[in-house]
Amino acid sequence: MSVLINLISKDPKFSVEKIEEENPNLNDAFGFLSWRKDLWGNDVIKNIGCSMLHNLASNDIYAYDRKIFELKIELQKVLENLDLIENVTGIEKLAIKERILNGLSAIEVAEKNIDKIGVVIW
Repeated sequence: MSVLINLISKDPKFSVEKIEEENPNLNDAFGFLSWRKDLWGNDVIKNIGCSMLHNLASNDIYAYDRKIFELKIELQKVLENLDLIENVTGIEKLAIKERILNGLSAIEVAEKNIDKIGVVIW
């Protein structure tokens, strides 16, 4: 099983399908189910200041409005600390980086449509 990052509508009457069609390069892969514990649940994630991502160990993340920007900052912190994270968790930094870049791409689309959508990591 996988952990995914997707666009999510703020309003159940609004469909994100059109936005997704306009952004065909979005990749929803955000890692493996085991990463919830082995990566996001690892203290190294909390220690670099990523409390929202650390929470992914046991909860899904729904980010709207201001939370989208907070999530973006946390994803950037992960990118800045890939060597440390790889050393502590044993998970290859290139694999982590690929998933973080997927997340940042989804956030970029959400930022352009902040009044309509957010992102969910589940």
